[in-house]
Amino acid sequence: VCNSVVVIGGNGSGKRKLGAWIEQQDLSVTHRIAAQRSLVFDPNADLMAYDKAENIVISGYYEKRDDRNHKWDWNRRNTTKLINDFDASLAAIVAKKNDQLDEFNEKYKKAEKEGLDRPASPWTQIDELRDIWEKIFPQRKLLFKSSRFYAVNPGALEDEKYSALEMSDGERGVLYLASQILSLDHGRIIIVDEPETHLHGSIMNNLWTALEAARPDCQFVYITHDINFAARHTNSDKYWIKTFDGKFWDYEKIEDNDLPQDLLLEILGSRQNVLFVEGTKDSLDTRLYSLLFPNVNVIPCGSCKTVVEHTKAFSNCSALAPWCKVKGLVDRDYRSEYEINKNQEN
Repeated sequence: VCNSVVVIGGNGSGKRKLGAWIEQQDLSVTHRIAAQRSLVFDPNADLMAYDKAENIVISGYYEKRDDRNHKWDWNRRNTTKLINDFDASLAAIVAKKNDQLDEFNEKYKKAEKEGLDRPASPWTQIDELRDIWEKIFPQRKLLFKSSRFYAVNPGALEDEKYSALEMSDGERGVLYLASQILSLDHGRIIIVDEPETHLHGSIMNNLWTALEAARPDCQFVYITHDINFAARHTNSDKYWIKTFDGKFWDYEKIEDNDLPQDLLLEILGSRQNVLFVEGTKDSLDTRLYSLLFPNVNVIPCGSCKTVVEHTKAFSNCSALAPWCKVKGLVDRDYRSEYEINKNQEN
């Protein structure tokens, strides 16, 4: 079952404002991860009660509140503020783990006292966090020792470990996002502004797929301008934001799932008429036609057969019809008059 939605749009289309608007519709069930997120944190995970740590993650307050005023500066910077809640996310994960171990310990003591079968050791939130992090970085191991996180190469001695503060941006980014999402206590609508931030393209989709699988109780809404992320997140419903007038968004669901998603999204994002041509991005054909048609999005397709196929398919695409015209250009290449006329008709 799909539990994610991708919203894609170009610069100025009001993407972040849409994310903020979605969050405000029901603060009891929404949680928004800001595009501007700090990866700075205290190497010693704070020890605090789980509910306090989660409250900081959700609203910025220690106590439970039904608003986000403090977090977003009373809506003055609800799309631009740099959020610094890494410490709270890690504290919530540690608190959850401690609560799980305390509960296990009580059950174990009771079973031991009453002569019953001992309960199996629990799969804690730290175990879940470690499992996801190591799936994304299989060449590393994540350690949690004395309230501190470390990374180490597999097979290396433990004293060769390095602190989480010395991790790369990508490693800390995964640690932050995984701890943030795993720290939430119950199913929420999680709005993620720019899910690609701090993440390399090769790990981006793997991370979010793993987090969605870990939190099937949550609905993920990704707000992005990254065409590759949108195209590769194949199990998501996708919406394209066309325009925003300051109050209302003009958007459309992308239904043409039989078309190449990356190509469709590239065309939608460019908002230009399209000319499919033979060759590659570096070929003479592409460079020449880009100079001859400077106001057209020239897209190389490789073979002449692919040019014809793409031109037919995208010319009939309902999502593109109001916004751009699609044409194809191929060489004559010893074609008969019949073939030339058929291609012109198409």
